[in-house]
Amino acid sequence: MRTPSSTPLATLALLALAIPMLQSCISGRRPIVLDSTPRGALVIVDGEDSGHSTPCTIQLSDSARTFEFRLPGYATEERYVRVGGRRRVVYWRDAITDYRTWAFPLWLSAEDFFFPIKEDGGEMPNRIHVRLKRSREPVAFAN
Repeated sequence: MRTPSSTPLATLALLALAIPMLQSCISGRRPIVLDSTPRGALVIVDGEDSGHSTPCTIQLSDSARTFEFRLPGYATEERYVRVGGRRRVVYWRDAITDYRTWAFPLWLSAEDFFFPIKEDGGEMPNRIHVRLKRSREPVAFAN
């Protein structure tokens, strides 16, 4: 038999379980700013038209991508980029600056002491700029 006092407790327990699950549903998409000189180049991502021209910001998931920048009268430029955050490991022995320094790192913060793995907050890369070169072929304009 349910009592009125157990219903709010069950709801609270359900919310406590649901919040971490909802955070895992958040998209891992990262913004990347794309720009070119001259501006106005069409941006092709993995062989498909993105619908954007430079300068623009595109949301991408963590993976490898191929970007093409096309502008009439200019040679097409292509960039291959692996999108994602950086991780680096700093060992205690690497944090020692001199042979006279005591090898036990008391100067580290608690987080650095227990978790030597660093993850930089920024994306790699977060901006791509391309300088387009003039094409040697004549440009045909539509009438």
